Amino acid sequence: MTLLDETRTRTTGAYDAMRGGPVGPPLAVRRWPWALLAALLGAAAGAAVVLLARRVVGEDAPGAQEPEELRAVIDLRAGA
Repeated sequence: MTLLDETRTRTTGAYDAMRGGPVGPPLAVRRWPWALLAALLGAAAGAAVVLLARRVVGEDAPGAQEPEELRAVIDLRAGA
């Protein structure tokens, strides 16, 4: 069964159901291999993006301060 045949069958079934007609059982097509492949490809793509982002961004400079160690310097002459 081709993709167009399956689409046509499901579309006519949905149209018949909206009109109140009888609807047969869904077509028995295995979809779990495609879902598994898509999940694995998504995980691999996500890992590749993380590795690429680490290479582009790099590491902090030596002696860089942690965010909780920073203090704001307020210039009292500027706003008052």
